[in-house]
Amino acid sequence: MKFRDARNKDKKSKKSVYFVVILIFLMVSSVIGFVTLGDVEQADKFDAEYNGYKFNILNSGYTTKINDRDMYFDYIPGDVIYIEYNKADKLSINQRVYIAFDPEEKSQEMDFLLAKIDNNLKILGYSTNLACILEQNCPDIPLVDCKNFQNVLYLKKYKSDRIYKDNNCIVLEGADINGLSKSTDRFIYSISGVT
Repeated sequence: MKFRDARNKDKKSKKSVYFVVILIFLMVSSVIGFVTLGDVEQADKFDAEYNGYKFNILNSGYTTKINDRDMYFDYIPGDVIYIEYNKADKLSINQRVYIAFDPEEKSQEMDFLLAKIDNNLKILGYSTNLACILEQNCPDIPLVDCKNFQNVLYLKKYKSDRIYKDNNCIVLEGADINGLSKSTDRFIYSISGVT
């Protein structure tokens, strides 16, 4: 009758555990490596190009480098080029730009749009300030109008997607929040030299 050595059984059991742990480690590191390498490969690719600028898809929008910094847009230039903009209507980079809106139109989407254009203007070197165009329901920010203030960019929901000058304001108009986003993207593309 032969007896088995309990120490051999423990050694085999430990070897099995080590084998399983190593196998799990290899599988997990393979997945991490695949995901990481996939991101590196994706970073070298771009989804669209316009006038020498490369655009990458990011969430529901696009990014491109302007002034060596990433700028975010909801639309690529080809989607907004139909919106006419007179490049003679400019903002002064030497003065504060008031980004004005109607407080009655305040919403989460409008907040996002205001933050996007504020950030993009700052990347381009402008000093900005949010402002209200009407006093009623205006939070504690400046109140401006198109007759008495200079360097005002007025985001307005109205009839159509367009950009025009009204007294001292450059009005970015959209029939809805999407149209307004198209007008703001078109404006930033124009003043940054993309279009």
